[in-house]
Amino acid sequence: MSWRTLAAFLVILAGCGTTAGVREFQTYTSAFTSVYEASDTVLTEIAAAERSAEIDLIDGTAAQGVSSDLEPENIAIFAPNADPPFVAATRFAINSVLQFNDIMSRYASGRAFSFLRDETQSIRDASIGFVDPKSLELGAEFADISASAKVVGELLTLMEGAGSREAFRTEMRRSGAELITLLDLLVSKSDIAFDLLTQDDFAELDFASASEAAKIRDRIKTERAMLANWFYMIQQSRGLLDRTMNAIDAPQSA
Repeated sequence: MSWRTLAAFLVILAGCGTTAGVREFQTYTSAFTSVYEASDTVLTEIAAAERSAEIDLIDGTAAQGVSSDLEPENIAIFAPNADPPFVAATRFAINSVLQFNDIMSRYASGRAFSFLRDETQSIRDASIGFVDPKSLELGAEFADISASAKVVGELLTLMEGAGSREAFRTEMRRSGAELITLLDLLVSKSDIAFDLLTQDDFAELDFASASEAAKIRDRIKTERAMLANWFYMIQQSRGLLDRTMNAIDAPQSA
């Protein structure tokens, strides 16, 4: 075998190694896209319940039964088209992961960043409708979600100097742990989401007749199933992300 033939063979062999984790990442991104697609329905219902509870708290302390103030930090609570704090933080996190996945999928396909710059900006511009919760007054139970999502967003900026399929592996080694942290944080808020979604139902349950109580319990069970299914999808995505991280560094055969 001539040295040129050997060199060509080694280049091809090295190229095969750079596909490590790509198939697993594609499976993960497909699963997370399903999470994203289901998010709007889930988060819209939680937002309505969260908004109602927050407005009741604000108006409940007013002498005339309705607050005479509209503080800047409460604008998102009263605005029907805005997301209240918990939903804003959660939606921002989901969108941040989706953006990251979209860009990393392009790296995984072996495309150089010089061809991705305009596409990357378009992906970011598409998130204009998703409020960055850092601009909101968030409680500690919500702020950690947006803080973690912001780290993922900052990783997108760091990735601008990279390119090619090998960059996919390099960036996933650096960024995968942050994605896992963010997905774990989302799942850890399942109880908060359930409380927000069902608090009015449980309040009604305390004073309902026997026949009404049965209907309310059925409604709570339906809401719980919907929410649990969404969080389960996130858990599944997190597991597939773990597989991706393991596959990236697994020994590659010729």
